[in-house]
Amino acid sequence: MEFTIEPDGGISSIEDIFSKPGASQSVREWMAGVTSGAGLPKQGIAIGEKWTGEKAIEGAPLKNLAWRTESSYLRDEPCRAANPSQAGGAEATDAAASSGAAAVPAAPEDTCAVILTRLEIIRHGSPHADATPDDYLRNSLRTSGIWNGSGESLDSISLTTGMLVVSTATTSQKMDYEIKSTRTGSVLHYQGSVQSQLQISLLPSPSSAGQKP
Repeated sequence: MEFTIEPDGGISSIEDIFSKPGASQSVREWMAGVTSGAGLPKQGIAIGEKWTGEKAIEGAPLKNLAWRTESSYLRDEPCRAANPSQAGGAEATDAAASSGAAAVPAAPEDTCAVILTRLEIIRHGSPHADATPDDYLRNSLRTSGIWNGSGESLDSISLTTGMLVVSTATTSQKMDYEIKSTRTGSVLHYQGSVQSQLQISLLPSPSSAGQKP
């Protein structure tokens, strides 16, 4: 999979290779966190600060869905790669760090900001309102149902480069919705759930590892 990181931290030039809506959305969400440009307050943050954010879920069959995030700037620490067992949260990270089990230096001279984020899928508006997105309406379709989700991520972001050094995240989503054609009366009923546990690690360049480019 190849994609482009824009100067503002956005992701572009990616081909959607996932057939399941929940899986596709999960991948796009963690890809959006590869840089620190998305989701951080523009005015800057300090240790101990908390903030919230929202990001609309694009392309979903139900309108007005968004990921709501609540983030905390926990601390600064030397940048290091993480062990997959740390995906449980900050407590697991502290325990692994004290034991030395996850002390895999990523850039010994660099310092990382550690950000804990909790996520939840919300839907704006009345739960009884029409949930059909505009592009579905233009194609004589009506949609209804639910799409719920929650999760947590722990990110280490380089204070020098602004790049994500390591991220561990767990999310769960549940979908149960119908798509009905007003022309033919046919109905597509979709039920599914997605459980994901992801880890992203920034690999050192060959030159920084003492190898020839």
